[in-house]
Amino acid sequence: MRKLQALRPDHVARRTAGRLAGYAGQGGEFAGDVFRLAASRETELRAAFGLDTVETRPTRYDDVKDGR
Repeated sequence: MRKLQALRPDHVARRTAGRLAGYAGQGGEFAGDVFRLAASRETELRAAFGLDTVETRPTRYDDVKDGR
């Protein structure tokens, strides 16, 4: 009887939604980890090559000519 009730559409939908929410949370955590590690590695490489750090790079490039 429990197995039959578990196959009801509303139960299946509820379980699926719960699993998708869990996967979305894990995906967000993974993306955050990737961005954090990439920024850390970029900082290491910039230090190794004597370049500006990620935090001190200019964020605007208004003075760069665009070829016109």
